[in-house]
Amino acid sequence: MTRKPMLALEINLISAQNLKPPSANLRRMQTYAVVWVDPSHKVKTRTDRVGGENPTWNDRLFFSVSPEFLSSETSAVSIEIYAVGYLRHHMVGTVRFLASNLPPAVLSGSSIPSFSAVHIRRPSGRIHGVLNIGAAVIVRSHFPALDRRPAIGYREQVGENKHKYLGACW
Repeated sequence: MTRKPMLALEINLISAQNLKPPSANLRRMQTYAVVWVDPSHKVKTRTDRVGGENPTWNDRLFFSVSPEFLSSETSAVSIEIYAVGYLRHHMVGTVRFLASNLPPAVLSGSSIPSFSAVHIRRPSGRIHGVLNIGAAVIVRSHFPALDRRPAIGYREQVGENKHKYLGACW
């Protein structure tokens, strides 16, 4: 019996446009995103402190996935966008990006990235804003950091200061 290789799904959260502030009390919106393919292993982007309603993260996040995950019509990448508040963080919106929406070349593990602009849903369910996202599939053996954990952020992988970036799995 041959064992199928485990793969890594690389997600690049590039930017968002036209986010609506969740509260009128926020003078300047500072946002971050939480991303997962498995809710027990979430990864957080850095906080964009200057973009306001049009943040730029350009954070690369990696998730260990199986070929079955990529071929399933219901497998998805879940993304929640938050605005930093004084007492608590407010949800700005969510995105559910289906793995089956990736082009066949990406799903075959060719390392060719695919880029998409997807709608962001407000907590009320209304669509407001666009998230720019990139995705690629790579053979996991080319990314040994995923041997130690099922999800990791690129900034953590390269050892960026954890005070600036709060790390990988929540």
